[in-house]
Amino acid sequence: MNTTKDDDDEADLLYTIIFNVILLFFVAGMTATCSLDNLLSKFRSKGILVGLSIQFFLNPLIGLLVINIVELEPEEEVILLVLLSSPGGTYSNLLCSFFNADLALSVSMSAISTLAAVVMLP
Repeated sequence: MNTTKDDDDEADLLYTIIFNVILLFFVAGMTATCSLDNLLSKFRSKGILVGLSIQFFLNPLIGLLVINIVELEPEEEVILLVLLSSPGGTYSNLLCSFFNADLALSVSMSAISTLAAVVMLP
């Protein structure tokens, strides 16, 4: 059976929509398990400061070390730095939920790091 590029594009769009809808349900379900008081209390904790420091300073530093040690193409170096500087998000929250970690801290950290990424990303 021969498929055309249009068929492949339609299938890709359908998979993307299905994946995003499933992701939306995961995020909504995880966030619903956190109380608003618990989320707000995390904004005043040291965990947010530690998380932001790791996200925007330690992760990019590790990326620079990898770039200096491993021979990469210039495009790959930029991709690595952007990925390591980007905020964590849904997958972090999902893993916290699975392993019974501090989900409220993870959700709060995702929100803060996403907002901070507007000015912190290279």
